[in-house]
Amino acid sequence: MYKRQLFNCTSIEVEGNSRYTAEQIIAPSGLETGQNLLHIDSGDAEKRISAALTYIDMVDVSKVFPTKIKITVKEAEKWFLVSQDGVTAAVSRMGRIVELGSESGLPTIVGYDAVELTPGATLTSSENGKTQLPLQILEKAEHCGITRVNLTDRFDISVDCGDNITLQLGGIADIDSKFAVGAEVLQYEQANVTINLKNPNKPSAKDKIVSAALPSLSGTAESTRESTAEAAGTSEPAE
Repeated sequence: MYKRQLFNCTSIEVEGNSRYTAEQIIAPSGLETGQNLLHIDSGDAEKRISAALTYIDMVDVSKVFPTKIKITVKEAEKWFLVSQDGVTAAVSRMGRIVELGSESGLPTIVGYDAVELTPGATLTSSENGKTQLPLQILEKAEHCGITRVNLTDRFDISVDCGDNITLQLGGIADIDSKFAVGAEVLQYEQANVTINLKNPNKPSAKDKIVSAALPSLSGTAESTRESTAEAAGTSEPAE
């Protein structure tokens, strides 16, 4: 009886929350004041909170002896969408499905083959090698303004970046180099072009008319277009 009184919980504190109130987080945890800290299973409390609140990416329940429990959460933010069979789900940076429904301004992943699109579940692909691809690609390419990623063939990935610009990546290998080259190319390619980055050492561009090898990255958009027009025999006569 002495130990129970000595380590009885007198307060439960919550940190890191903004979307949810402290009461909303504590309620599903099963934690209450008066419980003895020695008999509390922190792991079970964490699982209950995570299962009940889809916008919780991470949760830590710790015992602060002699009489306090601290719950620390990291709330999820919508990072991208996954679209499949007429269903669209928003996914967090930790790969947690937070809600169903579309939202403008977020990149959309297609061809992912998700096992399920259920709020609270961790995004997982039924196809070997695809599960981590959205996170790997988006972490490397936020500066490219991605609007859509096609993962139908994980060895022939394509990324749309707005203004009808598409980056052809091939597989995930050398993804850092591919996006580094892609970011430089995008500085002088304005719109309506497909940029082949499967070999980042030899990028090429294709527009509605012709395709041509890109000049060195120190070249300009004007020189690229001029060489393309000359190769097609479509250059305009000088005035």
